[in-house]
Amino acid sequence: SFWTFAKRPPAVARSRLGRGTGVSRVPVSAPVCRPGLRPAPGLAEAVAAPPYDVVSLEEARALSAGRPWSFLHVSRPEIDLPDGTDPYDPAVYRKGAETFRGMREAGVLKVDAGPRYYVYRLVQGGHSQTGVVLAASVAAYESGRILRHELTRPQKEDDRVRHIEALGAQTGPVFLTHRKHAGIDRLVSSVLAQAPEVDFTGVDGVRHTLWVVAEPERLVEFGAAFEAVGRLYIADGHHRSAAAARLARAHRAAGGAADAPSLYFLAVAFPDDQMRILTDGGAQDRFGLARDRQRRIGEGDGDDHVRGVGRARRREGRARLGAELRYIAVSMDDPVASRTRALRLGLLAAFAVLLLTFAPRFRALLDGLLEYRVL
Repeated sequence: SFWTFAKRPPAVARSRLGRGTGVSRVPVSAPVCRPGLRPAPGLAEAVAAPPYDVVSLEEARALSAGRPWSFLHVSRPEIDLPDGTDPYDPAVYRKGAETFRGMREAGVLKVDAGPRYYVYRLVQGGHSQTGVVLAASVAAYESGRILRHELTRPQKEDDRVRHIEALGAQTGPVFLTHRKHAGIDRLVSSVLAQAPEVDFTGVDGVRHTLWVVAEPERLVEFGAAFEAVGRLYIADGHHRSAAAARLARAHRAAGGAADAPSLYFLAVAFPDDQMRILTDGGAQDRFGLARDRQRRIGEGDGDDHVRGVGRARRREGRARLGAELRYIAVSMDDPVASRTRALRLGLLAAFAVLLLTFAPRFRALLDGLLEYRVL
């Protein structure tokens, strides 16, 4: 969690995502708009934390111990509340907002003076991938220019909406991917030739480097390059993007400004030729966490990393089918094409879930077949 994308959305009741706006061509991105917040110089390492949904409560407490500015105090505020606190209790959101406000008042987070793009590189072992941090358009998401491949759980979607409302900010970027594009590559390479503003190695062994793009002409060039790339694909962050869409609809319904930050969501976009897709267990291993994530998925306790094609309350067999279909759908060689294939698996998954429910013999046969994963 490096950046926050500040906004002041109106309160919104739960609503499910519709079919979209019918807009055929809308801007896909914009610079991260003011007020954007990020760690003050020299404090990025103290603030940086893993995403809120890849660590358990115990793991979050362990990772934030002795680190008062760890962003886990904002993204998982229940770590600072008594044991047994319901993670969806209003007190949790109030605590997160209090900590977030304290970080701003202490100068730990600074406000950028204007619109920015950010170039962000991660290096782990022999693998490196470099993406662009931007404000992704909700209208592009609703019209299908930013494609999703998962459905969402109402409880988790509500959680993200409440968190954004309490803080007045989006605090976790959505992970996007796109086809390799020469124009974006050229612009990113020119930025990498400059000195970075942030460069450190986290507790998980991943090196994080950040460059800031502030020149007006360069902002225009980045925007034009992303317009030319066509579609972007959500690799991770379906609940965050769905929550942002709900807030944007509420903003429009209230007659809000047409260029408000509430009409965008914080995202980082990586080219498909650099992406490395890990199973959820692999993500856990990077942090040295002992918990067996695959077991949790089998028990229906997975987060939004390794999920099937959108089941909220699943029995063990349904959860396993979803995880296996997700594995099959994701190819290390061509992530974008495999995400497109994943969109087509929805009908197959629904049919298979019905068979699992009403035909135990078929379930046993399918469980055997799915031992052979296509990866």
